[in-house]
Amino acid sequence: MAAMHPVFEFFNRLEGFEFAAFWIASFTGIVMSGFFIDYLMQRQGFGPLFNALYVLGGVWLGLYLRFNYLLPNKVHFNDPFLTISCIFGVTSLLLILMAFVRNRTS
Repeated sequence: MAAMHPVFEFFNRLEGFEFAAFWIASFTGIVMSGFFIDYLMQRQGFGPLFNALYVLGGVWLGLYLRFNYLLPNKVHFNDPFLTISCIFGVTSLLLILMAFVRNRTS
């Protein structure tokens, strides 16, 4: 978890309005993405709540993989783009895999 130090340092530096605005925006964005994914996946989805939980898990797992395994000097990709790509890639992969699992078990 030492590689996640930049993320935890960012969270620890938030105070007052920044703290409230960041967490309210994060919660709203995750819930909205859960509803959007439910709309896109329709019958293949899990409902807005579970989609939002998968998005939250995908974001944390994407950040973990990015800061622990992908270093920007070894992968020739700018740091913000690398982080965003990891988050979207892991979240998309998680949702697709869970949809396959759901279709196989029902």
